[in-house]
Amino acid sequence: MAGASQEFASLLRGISTSELEALKALPWQAEKIAGEAVAAKIEPGLGVTALAGALPFLETRIDRREYAGYQWLKSEQLAGFLALNRALLRCYLQAARAERLTLVGNLSQARLYQVSTETVGMSAASFAVFLAQRVKATGAGETLLVDLDTTNQFVFPLLRLPEAPPVLTEQLQKPSSFKADLQRCILKLANGLSYLNMQATSLRPFSDAELARIVGTLDADFDSVIIYSGRLKSAWLSANAEQNYAITDGSYKSELAALIRHSGGLHTVLMAPGRDKYQPHLNEEFARLPDPTLWQEPAPHLNVLQETIEQFVSARRLTLGARRTSPMTLDILWGINLYFHYAREDETAADKILNKLQKKMSARYPGSSFFSQRSALKAISILPQRAATTLLSVNSNPMIVSLPRSAELRALAIFPAGVIPAVNHGLTRIAAAGAATADDLMTLAARSGFNQVLKSARITLQKPNALAAVLEQVQP
Repeated sequence: MAGASQEFASLLRGISTSELEALKALPWQAEKIAGEAVAAKIEPGLGVTALAGALPFLETRIDRREYAGYQWLKSEQLAGFLALNRALLRCYLQAARAERLTLVGNLSQARLYQVSTETVGMSAASFAVFLAQRVKATGAGETLLVDLDTTNQFVFPLLRLPEAPPVLTEQLQKPSSFKADLQRCILKLANGLSYLNMQATSLRPFSDAELARIVGTLDADFDSVIIYSGRLKSAWLSANAEQNYAITDGSYKSELAALIRHSGGLHTVLMAPGRDKYQPHLNEEFARLPDPTLWQEPAPHLNVLQETIEQFVSARRLTLGARRTSPMTLDILWGINLYFHYAREDETAADKILNKLQKKMSARYPGSSFFSQRSALKAISILPQRAATTLLSVNSNPMIVSLPRSAELRALAIFPAGVIPAVNHGLTRIAAAGAATADDLMTLAARSGFNQVLKSARITLQKPNALAAVLEQVQP
């Protein structure tokens, strides 16, 4: 059973800055609350430093201590806050399991995926249908495909429905009939797969708070929810989706826009067009109106794409610095490891390879930098495209980035800030990952549904040059 101890602040260690502000805004009070209540210390700059009392979703003893200097809140209010912040709840429950606390109540939560786009056309909507079919094919249970695009509703024409489906924003009548109105808009497409058109383009889009409550209602009937959001920017959806699939044109500008759009999320997958059947690209079939059966039984030339997506969906474990994926595992590569992956080089000859790379990157232009950023980009641009998942620091938080295509983004993931400077765009700062980023990822991995993080053996260099010495230090 959970006792009343400061150690339970660790249950909220995965909280984001915006979630912490929302938590502080709840009706906390200085006086002890009778009945089921939690006590907490929330300190400026530190966050939640102590947590006690009747913790939501956990079996607890009656606690009669006073806790001087704590704030008090009804347990049901904290439970509601956690339910609306799905990624934080995943972290909370994972931490509770690690502490061997007893969970109580119905904690079923659908796996949530988002598909957004930085391009025009129907490729993103086509991919959303493909993703829904692939999620369903993994045996994930009841799957719901949601059209949330507020400008171009591309999904339902792809489904070849006999008539236009009802739209949730047009069907809502009054709060008391909400669940019935919602159920009336859900269409059964096939065994295990349903569709919901949530947003009429002519009406006010749902707010993040409304979207959170709607998705929470869907948890009762679905195991997986795939939301096609188009160009809609939803901070809540990006932060709470286990994976954000962003459709880009493969350029640096497009990929950067996708990372900025999903800057509050933990795992962003960059999907781009291409004809190479040995890479997880979106071929030309995604850009035109396909026969729905194409996604139900993918053709052989889509095998790599299919296997890659199913790997992302099924992954429950992260390995940092590894290059051999095992079942249900996603390998995260950056720095030295990512360079060797792209260059198809053997790590046993690391010193020789990195010495050769430094010579290519020696500064040839006036300036204070020891290395030339231009030559670094050139060195990466000539490396072949290979599927990889890397790690970046976005606003000082870790972001897992899968399938980057642009030389600029790949270089940023390989070289530290002394070689490739951080990118600042408005309020978003994207930088290379370091050892501290890896430590943060280990704390926050549960936000995207990962329940274990492992580190591979570090590459140890015998005679590192200047470049190699820096890359060696940023390993996990």
